[in-house]
Amino acid sequence: MPDGWLAVAVAVAVAVAVAVAVAVAVAVGWVARLLVGRAGRLARRRGRRGWRDRW
Repeated sequence: MPDGWLAVAVAVAVAVAVAVAVAVAVAVGWVARLLVGRAGRLARRRGRRGWRDRW
């Protein structure tokens, strides 16, 4: 197996790993925003300030 193929294989593996990491981060952020948004709405309904209101 020539060195060029190894470099290509490593580059593809790194690209896939980065893409998966970004996808997981986006998915986790989206779920967290949904949960925080729901908690914030419940807190506002009770008259309390949500943690996001501080920002």
